[in-house]
Amino acid sequence: METEPLNVRGVVRGQGSRYAGTDMERLVVHLTKGDDESTPNPHSLRLPITLVIDGRDYTGGLLLRTEPAPYASLSPDLTDDQGNATNLATVLARAGVAKNAPLAIELAGMRVKLSPS
Repeated sequence: METEPLNVRGVVRGQGSRYAGTDMERLVVHLTKGDDESTPNPHSLRLPITLVIDGRDYTGGLLLRTEPAPYASLSPDLTDDQGNATNLATVLARAGVAKNAPLAIELAGMRVKLSPS
């Protein structure tokens, strides 16, 4: 039996640091849990995911934390479908998504699809 996808909201946030040798800020996507408490809540956990942005698949991580406050975010470090290292900031910029942009996020198992909202 296939599980229905979980749809949540998120927002692109800057980390305040830059990638070495560039002016590009490191970005993460913070997910809003809302009233759905089905997301696991260990103190800190990175789950491997397939991230879909602008129709392309990337390997990344879903970061879950409870300390100092509960939140989930998408890791800034990604690998593209050719096995090349890339980052969330580059992929989001290529898709036309800027810092502080709201996103619609569909979670289906370990597959996470991002769309501008």
